[in-house]
Amino acid sequence: MLVPVLATLALVAFLAEDSPTHRAPKVLADYAAVLRIADTGWLCFFYAITFGGFVGLVSFLGIFFRDQYALTNVQAGTFAMLCALTGSIIRPLGGYLSDRFGGIRVLTWLFLALR
Repeated sequence: MLVPVLATLALVAFLAEDSPTHRAPKVLADYAAVLRIADTGWLCFFYAITFGGFVGLVSFLGIFFRDQYALTNVQAGTFAMLCALTGSIIRPLGGYLSDRFGGIRVLTWLFLALR
């Protein structure tokens, strides 16, 4: 796993550039102001459910595959990794759909489909 990590580091070091314009630094109060917006709470709630659910499911999948289908630990871990990889690859599609149709609408469709 060290090879892909080092390859990524080399690409970032070679291709990344600093912004040509620098913004004024923000104070802590500027960042705290967003917490007073009601939609911030809803975003945190939905993010906790969706991403927390993803992390919880992936954490449990290895155990589930081993116990339910009598797989070896390596086989169960491999299938859990494939599920996590698939979810991670599909995530940008969810972002695209949310940008196009609205995040709340897409989450509503998702939750209804998973029901």
